[in-house]
Amino acid sequence: MVDVTERVMKYREVAYYPGCALEGTAAGYDVSTRAVAKALGLKLRDVSDWNCCGAMEVKNVDPMLQTYLSSRNLAIAAEKMGFDTVMAPCNGCYHNLKKAEYETKTAETLETVQGLAKKAGDPVYQGNVRTLHLLEWLMEELGPEGVKARVKNSLKGIKIANYYGCMYTRPRQIFPEKDKGPGSESTHKPHFMDDLLEAAGAENVDYPLKTACCGGAHTLSDSDTSTQLVLKLLQAAEDSGADV
Repeated sequence: MVDVTERVMKYREVAYYPGCALEGTAAGYDVSTRAVAKALGLKLRDVSDWNCCGAMEVKNVDPMLQTYLSSRNLAIAAEKMGFDTVMAPCNGCYHNLKKAEYETKTAETLETVQGLAKKAGDPVYQGNVRTLHLLEWLMEELGPEGVKARVKNSLKGIKIANYYGCMYTRPRQIFPEKDKGPGSESTHKPHFMDDLLEAAGAENVDYPLKTACCGGAHTLSDSDTSTQLVLKLLQAAEDSGADV
């Protein structure tokens, strides 16, 4: 029998993009991500001189600028640090870096962002970097069996409503690695978080708003609407019998 604790890992070290949120209001997410990575043997190397991915209002001003901002981070990771993989735990950052990956597959867009990079004196993105979500790393490198083998404090007795958010799965075309059948993540019914938490002993409740929008992109422009959307998510979780 293969010892899952000795499973060969493809990603022992990755470039780590925390993004603005993980250095501010979501600092706890950064702390927990680093702690989990350290415990599981993944070395995170911070992307040097990283910039905002353009998650909020930038895209409404100039969509191409947002693509450039995200591609700049990917270019730094590849051209200055020598990585072909960037981990972005924040869903907004993950979404925007994946979007830049997708859009720069088009020669015209790649030429435009490369031109902006040259003008700014920044590393030039060559379209050769994969953005990886923390959930993807956990599933690809360890899988539920690997997590189960490492559990020290079981989550048994805790009912969890797993919320993925809309940016983790949509638009579907920017996530070519998903929807590839058994073993891959689904954009229609994501399950990676469910699988991992079940392996850790938790009970996943039937939560109907797993991929509903939280209004995050409108926090600054329309806080009332975003607050109402968040309240719906919390109420649905409570109605589903979740503890968290």
